[in-house]
Amino acid sequence: MSDCTHAIARSLSLVRVPSAGQAAGVSAWTWAARTAHEQAGDRFVVATEPVPETWRGCVDVVLATARASVDDALAVPFDSGCALTATPVSGLGTVLCLQGGEVIVVPDRLGVCGICLYPWLVVGADLTEVTGHRLEISTSVPSPRRGSAAR
Repeated sequence: MSDCTHAIARSLSLVRVPSAGQAAGVSAWTWAARTAHEQAGDRFVVATEPVPETWRGCVDVVLATARASVDDALAVPFDSGCALTATPVSGLGTVLCLQGGEVIVVPDRLGVCGICLYPWLVVGADLTEVTGHRLEISTSVPSPRRGSAAR
């Protein structure tokens, strides 16, 4: 995993912490942001799938491997403590599954990822303002039709 270079990450002061004894595929990140009401910041742990056994329960964000369909993305296992999974789905974008059961589909053209969206979700930011695109939050997402472009 490398530093997130998406535009919305720059406004977060989002930084990957240098690896110090972390397992392969696991990294720590820090962020700081000023909202309209307060300044917030924290650290969080990101792991690529599969999450190492010793890190289960500690990981906040799981970056899953690409799946063929939304149903496959929704089946990515949630470990206790995990706040969201981010799963790329060919022809659709990235499917974000939140701990509370909500699902957000982020079209590829927006150029955002689970790492840079996670802090905004923590502070309760309006994702439409953050991304400049209306993102629907739902508990079910229709599969894309073959040959149709993701919107």
